[in-house]
Amino acid sequence: MKFSKHQKNIIRQIFLGKIYDISSYLKFYHLGTLVKFDKSFVNNSFRQDSIPKNYYCYNTVKRKASNILTEFEYINKLQKGELIPEKYTKSILKLSYNGGIKHEVWNGKEYTLNFYEGVYIANSFSDILEFLTIWQFLKSEMLILEVPQDFSSDILGMFYKKIASARNSSMTVEEQIQNIDYENFTYDDQYYLDSNYTLSFEHCLMCKEYLEKRIYPSTKLGLFIERGFKTYEEKTQNRALFVAWLAIFVSIILTFYPDLQKNDKAELDLVIQEIEEVKHSIDSVSLDDEVIQKLDTIIEKMDKLE
Repeated sequence: MKFSKHQKNIIRQIFLGKIYDISSYLKFYHLGTLVKFDKSFVNNSFRQDSIPKNYYCYNTVKRKASNILTEFEYINKLQKGELIPEKYTKSILKLSYNGGIKHEVWNGKEYTLNFYEGVYIANSFSDILEFLTIWQFLKSEMLILEVPQDFSSDILGMFYKKIASARNSSMTVEEQIQNIDYENFTYDDQYYLDSNYTLSFEHCLMCKEYLEKRIYPSTKLGLFIERGFKTYEEKTQNRALFVAWLAIFVSIILTFYPDLQKNDKAELDLVIQEIEEVKHSIDSVSLDDEVIQKLDTIIEKMDKLE
């Protein structure tokens, strides 16, 4: 597998223990953002909003938009003698924090994420996929170990994505009243937020295999880095290919330079013999430091013949 400069750096940081899961990867390279809502701003916006805060509803009917009276409407009817106060219940509108405090269910367990305290979110899901591609490769080559780790709400937080805000300053009071949660009699904080976020369960499912795991580098990972980020098999194949091309190069020299001096010709024959010995070592999968040293010696001798 061919790695980019950035991917090689990721592997080095895994070996050093600085990157061990998705979260540590995002934070190491600053690929996420801490999103934090201003609760004071939201509360002040609600208090200053023109939407009525006090409502009245007839005792025997269900509270809904068509059955409630604003405080102004209630007082007006009361003064005209059109209602009996004892038959009405007063309700005070409260602010809910459904936009800033989210309750998510994952694997049958509920997790709470509080955007007023701050939630760390990945800037791009493609960054996570790049890291998991490397993770999977290192795992397939047995260069890392996977161990379980506790799942937390912070892990879910990485998979939120920004959505359009429900805030609309042009809404009339009547339209605002229609948006009241009549069961809890609350008005949602999302109408005072400049942006909102939703959890991407699709992305969570795509990464499910990795969410409750962390990785540790094996001793082989260090050797993998020393070999230029190539597996033993890749290194062997590359050196075999090098020897093959080297043999072709020597053959070309013999073809186009027939009048080589006798001493040079003898030296060239010796080089060809050494190439065959190295090729035999590679073919028999006996590549070691001695064989590598022979390759270096061959290159030096070829330089002298030029």
